[in-house]
Amino acid sequence: MNKVKTVQLVYIFTLSILLLLLLDAVPTQLVSLKQTYAKVWSGGDLVVKQPSIHPINIQNQTVSESIKIGTMMLYEDSAYLVHLQLIDQNYPLYGELISDQPGYIEPGTIWIAEEFSKQHNINIGDQVAIGDQVLNVSGYVQKQDEQVFDFEAFSPSVYMRIDESASLGLITETSRLNYYTYIKTDDPMLASYLKNNIRADARLIEPEESLGRIDRVLSQVIDFLWVARLIGYMMAGFLIHLALEFYHHDRAKDIGIMMAMGLGRMRRLRYLSMPIMMSAIYAIILGSLCSLPILYVIDRLVSHMPIQIVLPGFELIKRAVGVFIIMVFSLSLIHISSLLGMSVIRLLRKHPRSINYPLMFLISSVIAMYSVVVSWEIITVTRSILMLVMVLMGIYMVLYVLIQTFMRYLQRGNIRSLLLLNGLRLYQYEYTFVVLFTACLLTLGIFIWHTQTQAISSWQATLPEESSNAFLVGIQPDEVELLKRDFLWLNDTFYPVVKGRLTSINNKTNQTYQEGRFIDHEVFNRQINLTMLDDLPENNAIIEGEWGDEGISAEEGIMDRLGLSLGDKLTFLIYDDVVTLPITSIRKVEWQSMRANFYFMFPMNAISQYPASYLTNAFLASNKRGDLTLLQQKYPGVAFLDIAMFIEQAQSLLSQIIYLATSVLVVMAIFGCAAFVQIISRQSGQKKQQSIFMAKLGISPMKYPVIKDELYFIMLLSSCIALTCGVAGIHYINTIITAKWYFDVTSLFMLLVPWGLTAVYVKLLENVMERT
Repeated sequence: MNKVKTVQLVYIFTLSILLLLLLDAVPTQLVSLKQTYAKVWSGGDLVVKQPSIHPINIQNQTVSESIKIGTMMLYEDSAYLVHLQLIDQNYPLYGELISDQPGYIEPGTIWIAEEFSKQHNINIGDQVAIGDQVLNVSGYVQKQDEQVFDFEAFSPSVYMRIDESASLGLITETSRLNYYTYIKTDDPMLASYLKNNIRADARLIEPEESLGRIDRVLSQVIDFLWVARLIGYMMAGFLIHLALEFYHHDRAKDIGIMMAMGLGRMRRLRYLSMPIMMSAIYAIILGSLCSLPILYVIDRLVSHMPIQIVLPGFELIKRAVGVFIIMVFSLSLIHISSLLGMSVIRLLRKHPRSINYPLMFLISSVIAMYSVVVSWEIITVTRSILMLVMVLMGIYMVLYVLIQTFMRYLQRGNIRSLLLLNGLRLYQYEYTFVVLFTACLLTLGIFIWHTQTQAISSWQATLPEESSNAFLVGIQPDEVELLKRDFLWLNDTFYPVVKGRLTSINNKTNQTYQEGRFIDHEVFNRQINLTMLDDLPENNAIIEGEWGDEGISAEEGIMDRLGLSLGDKLTFLIYDDVVTLPITSIRKVEWQSMRANFYFMFPMNAISQYPASYLTNAFLASNKRGDLTLLQQKYPGVAFLDIAMFIEQAQSLLSQIIYLATSVLVVMAIFGCAAFVQIISRQSGQKKQQSIFMAKLGISPMKYPVIKDELYFIMLLSSCIALTCGVAGIHYINTIITAKWYFDVTSLFMLLVPWGLTAVYVKLLENVMERT
């Protein structure tokens, strides 16, 4: 193999290493965030979370306490929903709470989030009202490492001393609050001790589970990236395969001569394998060196996140190199075995197609590599491998049949059609994979486009006109009639709310119910709102069972998600009491109504003995926003939850996820372009011979642009498949969600990008051919 071919092999190997590295970097960034910063985000080695204030006495350990509650804050003539955090002097045990003021919060004062203060022009020394107190703003909080993902935590944070909590008048037995005890310890037995001794309604949080709901969000993002990452892994394997096939095709004649001379199999094996081994070593060295500036740039890009993340560069490089070695070894073994098993005549003709290596083997290898990173269970890995192999083999066969059908159609065409037919016959194997990769990338791009433009807007379009845009929570029983009198825009229906946590289903805890499948579900791990009613509320319909006073009425969605059935017995912990009732009816709820809805509704006689606050929904017109000031002044314990604020937060989170997914697609698209260039370059010899032969026959290559036709055919077929899959995907989404998506014609912009790049590349080739 000459020097040019060696450089080409090293070049492709290096590209494959960098592709594997970049495909690991983004998911590893999320995993690193979850693992490295678990203690920082939780605030301690152990955290006890309680729905009411019950101090924990722990000897010989460093302890900190905080109370977190959603409430209204009045500033000048405006009222704002804020996340009030009452903290002690030890807070935080881990991470930072950075303020522009040194030390602890002064008595009778408050710190507020700096960004919130800038938005509303709140200055040091200004006065704000929270609960029964008027407080002076004494500082701005610029950064808080502890992350809380309760519903109210999406609102801006304000901070007070925990020893002033009683003066606010906000904390009652029905208050929706969380009391946190942070513990810094190196005692491995303390977690077991706390589990056995804390109150039944308390929850022990360890660092690895401290991320709460965000952990599930990150997991869903990683699951999405799994699809893109799998395509990238296959692309890396495809690049390696192209390089190896080109290499073995070039060496076929030499192997045939060696066989004719009677040289042994081992000598032929060394002749084939040594250049591959040396090229792989050079590629590993070059790829590792190139990885360092790439990782540095990624580190700089993520340095602006709220929590500093440093990618484990050595681990990433080691894993990328490890996967590369396994891929090269596996594919080289199959290529070499195929070449050594060919006859002398076929080798001397120098026309071995090397191999049509088993697609299933490649996919299985890719999944196995990925499973090492994600730590799937072996059963899940096996099931996923088999399912994915079947799906991708099916897709591959469909593409193969489409190309074969098109080739049959070309047989009846003119000279240009026959020339295109010849190119497709020679490279149908490579072109099938190129179409598969391109179609997958374009389909993901179309899906990302629609998610960005329609995920929130389509849901909002389903809401009735003047539907509720806010909820009022924390209403005391003696305030219900007064609120109805003072604010006519409130809904007439006020729902009693009792806090409770689901502890078991049919006497099985979350660890044992369905083998722990729902151990992290929110109904097991936090206090949820339970209500008690005599009559079925509006926008609810019984679809199975009977509404009555013998049992619980459950919403159909939670029934499906938890695998519940009519007659199942649910046990709830309510104010230290255990309440067990069967499910006697299943309700269909119109969530689009934006009214107060509940997973579980109890009969009045079941939980009426427990203290309850009230909840209602409301439509607050823009010209009535000034009433919020009066609301806070007269009813300081009532929190006004503005739905628009949560939609804004959801849109922000969605945009970050879309940005992350788009970055992965861009990376794969760049390496896809490299694969295209490699395919064209390895065809250069045959294309030159074809041009010479056409010239001898008097056929102008400019009149019959073979390469142009082949590339445009690939793009046309890929675009049609992506368009079909995009429309089918949107139709499927419409069958599983209440909001209705439509196919956005502007998403075709995703198809224009590869078409434009192809046109530019074809133009460059035409200029080269003209000069030639």
